[in-house]
Amino acid sequence: MTPLSTKSGSGWVKIAAVILIVGALGWLAWQRQDSGSLEVTTREVAPSELPGMFPEGFPLENGATVLQNYTATTPDGRQQATRAFVSNRSLERNMQTYSDYLSVDHWVVQATKDETAYKAIMAEKEGLTVQVVMTEASGTKTVQVTFTTAQPAATSTTP
Repeated sequence: MTPLSTKSGSGWVKIAAVILIVGALGWLAWQRQDSGSLEVTTREVAPSELPGMFPEGFPLENGATVLQNYTATTPDGRQQATRAFVSNRSLERNMQTYSDYLSVDHWVVQATKDETAYKAIMAEKEGLTVQVVMTEASGTKTVQVTFTTAQPAATSTTP
């Protein structure tokens, strides 16, 4: 995989953060336009459990301190599952671990970012999108893994 940029520095981290914020605001605006409101139901998940949607065998670091662990659902059935944790591994090792897993498990990588203190990979497979964001600040390395569905969950109708 080729990084989107070869420059490094906190300026690029700030640019990436701005892009993520603008993207989130655009998504929120689309949600409001599409459904009239954005009511998201969030459910915290115990750190000893994985949120739903995480594929079996997805690489997570044993014994890591969990910072976030939850699921979220919109009224039309779109879903998100997120787990964030403090990592003892280098960002490079984490990037390689997730890149290897996604390749072997036949995910289609849509984008990567490979900076010194910020690495990210986004991939899709069978209606799921995964985003893995790895950052390091003040010596603390964190990994955030988020799975989302692109389409609302199928609902059954009974006549």
